[in-house]
Amino acid sequence: MPTDETENIYTNPALLKKDMSDRHGVMMAEPGIITDRSLPGLKRAAPPFYFMVLSFVIWGRALFGYGFVLLGDMVFTPAMYPSGSMLGPPRGLMSVTLVFNIVHVFSRVLSGMLVQKIILFLTVFLAGLLMYYWVPCKTAWGKLFAGTLYIVNPFIYVRLLMGHWGFVLGYALIPVVIRHVQRVLDEPNPANASRCGLWLGVVAVISSHCGVMAVIIALLMWFFNIFTAGNRRKRAVYFVAALLIFTLLSSFWILPAFQSEGLESAIDRSDLEAFQTQSTSAAGVGVSVLGMYGFWKNKLDPLLPRSGLPLWPAFTAIFAALSIIGLVFNWRNGETGAVAKVMLAVFIIGFFLSLGSRAPLTGGLFGYLFDHFPVIKMFREPQKFTALIALSYSVLGALGLEKLLMPAKRDDPRAGIVRTGAFILVILLVFAYSYRMLGGLWGEAKPVKYPGSWSEARKLLDNDRGDFKVLFLPPYWYMRFDFEQGDRTVASPLPYYFSQPGIPLFRVDVGRFKLNEQSTDRYVRSALREAENNSNLGALLAPLNVKYIIFARSDGSEYLEYVLDQNDLKVVKQWPDLVLLENKADAPHLSLAFDRGTYRSWAEVGRVAGDGVLLGSYLEEGEKTYIPERSGLPLREGSSSTNKIEFRFPDTIPPEAAAPGETWLLLGEPYDKKWSLNGASPLEQLGVTCAFQIDSSVKGNQVIEYKNGSLAAGYIISLASLLVSISLVMLGTLKHRHGKVKYEEQPEPEDNG
Repeated sequence: MPTDETENIYTNPALLKKDMSDRHGVMMAEPGIITDRSLPGLKRAAPPFYFMVLSFVIWGRALFGYGFVLLGDMVFTPAMYPSGSMLGPPRGLMSVTLVFNIVHVFSRVLSGMLVQKIILFLTVFLAGLLMYYWVPCKTAWGKLFAGTLYIVNPFIYVRLLMGHWGFVLGYALIPVVIRHVQRVLDEPNPANASRCGLWLGVVAVISSHCGVMAVIIALLMWFFNIFTAGNRRKRAVYFVAALLIFTLLSSFWILPAFQSEGLESAIDRSDLEAFQTQSTSAAGVGVSVLGMYGFWKNKLDPLLPRSGLPLWPAFTAIFAALSIIGLVFNWRNGETGAVAKVMLAVFIIGFFLSLGSRAPLTGGLFGYLFDHFPVIKMFREPQKFTALIALSYSVLGALGLEKLLMPAKRDDPRAGIVRTGAFILVILLVFAYSYRMLGGLWGEAKPVKYPGSWSEARKLLDNDRGDFKVLFLPPYWYMRFDFEQGDRTVASPLPYYFSQPGIPLFRVDVGRFKLNEQSTDRYVRSALREAENNSNLGALLAPLNVKYIIFARSDGSEYLEYVLDQNDLKVVKQWPDLVLLENKADAPHLSLAFDRGTYRSWAEVGRVAGDGVLLGSYLEEGEKTYIPERSGLPLREGSSSTNKIEFRFPDTIPPEAAAPGETWLLLGEPYDKKWSLNGASPLEQLGVTCAFQIDSSVKGNQVIEYKNGSLAAGYIISLASLLVSISLVMLGTLKHRHGKVKYEEQPEPEDNG
């Protein structure tokens, strides 16, 4: 005899439909409604095929041509050497460092060129397809509209043009996060909470900005679901658990980032002013944001689609009208009402946050949050929040379009042709509104080859097995290179092309603003200024452990040509576009100093630097400049890594080097108080590197270590959380499968007919 459960299944059509979906992975469709999962195999392959073709159309020959695509911040190289280490001093967010280290690994296996092309393809393909699969529409029309508009819009066009591939990949995964948040709210259990937390963590690692926006969306979904029937407490508990899992998984980058010397000190109001949302027309900033425009860099205006569309606000009005229709007709819908309400809230929040401090009502609040909350400082460019507007248009617009195209009960066959034509027209409007995305971003995305000179210079440097650093000149974050065949600046690929560590330079020039400037930036620029008159750049760079200089000839390098004629630099080899120079002055990573001096300014240091005097004494800032005329004693290193340096303290000191008084160990690394020798933290040498005072206990083999408690704790917490989350997901999966097997073993109901 059948159990009560099977009787319910076979007598209740709704339960039967759900059971068939669970057992066979098929979504049972209502009459007249075609859903993706009920289609035959060929038709089920249509959406992936459509978005694959769309990716090809958008990227064009950038995907198929031989070479690298250089766009704004997106610069890939053959091996993509990461500029930061997972163990050494953080250089920016550790999540970004992790992503670049992963890209480096894949670049060594597949080649950097292939890795970049895969990433380019996925930015479009995943965004469209994942939105197609998630959006709560019953027809393919609504789903295709949502997936197309989600990726084909002015906001994403500008992000791709600026090379923000990490941001776009994170944006592409937001529909997956929404789906898993909904699963937690519908079926609150440990496995679903873990899946949700894991996906939030993945999105935040790929793009911290998208991670924050995903959390905002999740909070709104929870808020609008607390008013529905069901176990509110249980849903709240597992929703909070998902957010907690996400936070713990992200500890490895959150803890180091929000220290006092992290984001909070590197970003201030000048960043917010430099990157404030801009108007793209006389209509004003608000209208620009509604149209998914407003990027801060006005130099891009000639490349924007609106430059060829005088009536571009009309397109915005169409998308807004579709969204309003979708909102109105789904507001009280039991299946899609909560989604519609969430998307309205997402739209409103996205609009005001996109305006940043310029918002008429919330600008003051945004400025206050920016000043006092480090997480908001990540959005020094507030226009990134326009991603929420694009999301809202895609979802609500799809629901509205579906409502307009829904067939009537007694439908004229010719009306189907009209609806199909209307759908095609709307899709064409989407492409027309962002027409410059097509054909390789309208020709802006094109593959280029790195010059042979770069490869030759890299081989020469690889032949030197010493422990040294390279200074890449000019010292700009963004530059123009002749080989890129364009007139726009891109992030310098030099640090990612060469395997040797470079001097970390962070300064970004945005108009009159000099942003992110650190002590190494200021010292290097001071050294360059003083060397123009004193011809002693090698001596000035010796404290930074700089043995080689890579000088790239470009539009911005003319004023630095004097670097090639310095007395203490030797030209190793030069090409028409590149020059490799070697420092004649000793530039050891470690050296002993036996005297003490002071300096008043780096300018005065530049006038007396030479003959190794900057390595012969511990130099601290003072009221006058006094630098003893003596050299230091270079030390030979043993096994070293980015966070550990082994060396042997000499048993005897040469008489000419020894002197009564204090002894100092100078380390050619940018100053960071987390370096440690025998438990002692360093002092600032010249205001830019590290110095340890040596006492009689320092003998024999020694180790200098980089000890970042926040980073170490973050790794432990993140790893433990990852293991626990994966375990919960696996247990939940096994439990679900066991339940299915147990059910399928139930006897078939007897036929009493």
